[in-house]
Amino acid sequence: ERTISAAKSAGLNAIQSYIAWDNHEPQRGVHNFSGRMDIVRFIKEVHRQDMALILRVGPYICAEKSFGGLPAWLLAIPDMEVRTTNPAFMAAVKGWLEVLLKEIRPLLYNNGGPIIMLQIENEYGVFGCDDEYLSQMYDLFYSELGDEVVYFTTDGPGDYTCGSYNNTKVLTTIDYLEDNDKGQFTEQYFNDLRTFQPRVLWLTRSITRAG
Repeated sequence: ERTISAAKSAGLNAIQSYIAWDNHEPQRGVHNFSGRMDIVRFIKEVHRQDMALILRVGPYICAEKSFGGLPAWLLAIPDMEVRTTNPAFMAAVKGWLEVLLKEIRPLLYNNGGPIIMLQIENEYGVFGCDDEYLSQMYDLFYSELGDEVVYFTTDGPGDYTCGSYNNTKVLTTIDYLEDNDKGQFTEQYFNDLRTFQPRVLWLTRSITRAG
C-alpha cells in the first residue's frame, strides 16, 4: 500500500508487477493466493489508489528470480524442456494460466478494473527464436481473455526480432539502459523499433513488484 502511494505521489500513473508462477503453485496443482500471495487484494489496492496496472505474467519472468519464476517441480517431469513447445511444458503452463487468468479477468480495465496490459514471456529473444512457441503461448492467453486486454512482449534492443510477434495482436516493447550522457544509443534503439513496428509502446523505468 505504501509503495503504491509513494509511486502515485511521485507522479506516476501506473504500476507494473511480475507474477511469479513458483510463488503461487509451489506444488503442481496446489495454488496459493492467500496472505502475501493474494494477487486480487494487490490489484484492488492499485485500483483503490486510482492507478493503472501492467502485469508481467510470463510464465517465465526472469525478475532475477531462481529459474525465472518457473516452479522447480517442472524439472521432475520426464523429458521436460522449458520455454519450448514441449508438450509437458505447455500442458503445465496451460494449467497455470487457466487458474491465474480466471483470477484476474474480472479486474481487467474492460471490466472496470485497473489492468491495462499483460506481458507474454520475458526477453525471449535472448533465449530462443521459435515462432511456434510464441504462437502457442499467445493462444493460451487469448483462449482465456480474448481481446479484453492489450498484450505485449519485452526484449532488449536487437533481441525483439526473435522475442516478439511482429503483428498487430501483440505489441513489441523494449527495455534498455542509457549508454552515454547524450543518450545517443537510446535514441537509436527507439528509431530501430519504430522501423520494426510503427506503432510503438516503450517500457522504461518503473517501480516493479515481484510476487
